[in-house]
Amino acid sequence: MTTLQKIVKEAKALRKKYPKKYAKWTDYVKAASKKISGLDKVTKSGNKTTVHYTKKSPATKKKAAPKKAVQSSLFGVKKKAAPRSSHKDTKSHNVNIRVVSGTDSNKFYINLLAKIASEIQEKEAIKDLINKNYKDPKNKALRSYWASKRNAVTKTLLSLKRQQNAIKKSIK
Repeated sequence: MTTLQKIVKEAKALRKKYPKKYAKWTDYVKAASKKISGLDKVTKSGNKTTVHYTKKSPATKKKAAPKKAVQSSLFGVKKKAAPRSSHKDTKSHNVNIRVVSGTDSNKFYINLLAKIASEIQEKEAIKDLINKNYKDPKNKALRSYWASKRNAVTKTLLSLKRQQNAIKKSIK
């Protein structure tokens, strides 16, 4: 049980025992916290506040069990550990991969460019349709709907054009 759980449990017990002692739940929690932390009694007399502490017993520490030697074979001969490898792979995160220029890689890029170009054409057609619908409605809700759609299509068009330019640069 955590300390917080103990405090809440004690606060509930105090509230059950003395239901009208404190006005708020937080006051019960404070009193329970003081009781659990060792501040059992707090007395007020005039301008002085006296705190009575209770002595807590020190925590006991457990001793670690002694380690036993383990024999791994029948005749009492201990096995030696395998020698450690001294190999250090220091450049594993700096992997340089070069693309060999040739007809196959260019075909891949050309096909990719063709797909991106067709997708750009589709998005531009959608954008034209959205612009047409955006100007038409008189309702503000529909107008904002079409505006958000137009902004989304514009963003995708920009990203597609950036991809297209990057691929054009990579073709040699």
